Amino acid sequence: MRERVEELVRKVKNLLDNTYEDELQCLELIDFLQRLGIGYHFEEEIDKRLREIHHHNGKFEGNDLQAVALKFRLLRQHGYNVTSDVFSKYKDDEGKFKSNLVNNIRGILSIYEACFLSTYEDDILDEPLNFTKHHLQNLSDNDQLDSALKILISHALE
Repeated sequence: MRERVEELVRKVKNLLDNTYEDELQCLELIDFLQRLGIGYHFEEEIDKRLREIHHHNGKFEGNDLQAVALKFRLLRQHGYNVTSDVFSKYKDDEGKFKSNLVNNIRGILSIYEACFLSTYEDDILDEPLNFTKHHLQNLSDNDQLDSALKILISHALE
């Protein structure tokens, strides 16, 4: 059994070392390992990958709310200075969080989790926290929502 565990740890370390092509895939893997509570097995590899992401590709390009929020959260959790201004592109002309983003359930869940890493300087995250919390609470009562997603939402809201 111990040999099997060591083999699996080696395989995951290899995955972390070789997911250079798809940044989102790497971030999702890191998030998954941490949510499972086994991230400590891969601290060096996770730190290395996040350092590379921050230093070589610290820009928040694209409009994928989930990807931007996940990158923001993971980098902040690991001590990197990341500006919350990356979320300004999700605001409308009146400075409100765009209402059409409620259709992106994983995206609003990701930004909700990211908002908890705000500092006193991150005024931009106050409105999205309330916005996403309200919509996630409504979604948690939706019986047609995927059960795995409902579990993630309920854990986030706890």
